[in-house]
Amino acid sequence: MLRAQDVPTRWEVRHHDSGAGRLFTTVTLAWGTGPGAGRTRLAVRSDPGTELISDIGDAPAGS
Repeated sequence: MLRAQDVPTRWEVRHHDSGAGRLFTTVTLAWGTGPGAGRTRLAVRSDPGTELISDIGDAPAGS
């Protein structure tokens, strides 16, 4: 669930890595449309067994 003044117009989720019982994904949120749309990239760590998110942070450059 996202809570903000605005909601993303588009989003993309990509598998990044997995190991030690964790799944790592990169989520890209687009705010607005066209070439000037803002982007937010997040690194999300989750547990496939419980389907719970355990951490959200800034995505590393190039991921």
